[in-house]
Amino acid sequence: MKPNEERLSHDYLINVLEYSPDTGIFKWTKSVGPRAVVGRVAGTSTTEGYLTIQINNSTYLCHRLAWFYAFEEWPLDELDHINRIGSDNRLDNLREVSNLENAKNKGMYSSNTSGFKGVTKKGSKWQAVLTYNSQKIYIGRFATAAEASEAYELRKKEILHENSYHR
Repeated sequence: MKPNEERLSHDYLINVLEYSPDTGIFKWTKSVGPRAVVGRVAGTSTTEGYLTIQINNSTYLCHRLAWFYAFEEWPLDELDHINRIGSDNRLDNLREVSNLENAKNKGMYSSNTSGFKGVTKKGSKWQAVLTYNSQKIYIGRFATAAEASEAYELRKKEILHENSYHR
């Protein structure tokens, strides 16, 4: 639980906001400030693509508010947006995960030049390397980036299957 979450009661939350688990949208049901107009969609976008709502001078991430709204308790760990769209706060797009599990759902780095996750150019070949539990796993070198990516995805599935568990 984050420090500001201790200050917000579930009763107060459902009194001032309405949440639709099907759309992930919050709307104000009570005017509690100049921007909190009854019926207006609540939330401001962050530079990281998440939505936040300010309640009583504290800022809350909408995905955490959605979880609290629906389950009447704050998530113990992190929440992952399954489709990796940080503004999509539909309840079926959120799952509680550890930091490690959340990191597995990352996309490619912006500096990626191969177009494939885990694939880099090494000399005249394409190298596939997978990072799992902070360990780099060398998969091999391949003639094309697509072949390296295929080997990367296959090894990733094998590792995830070997180490799978359900929360």
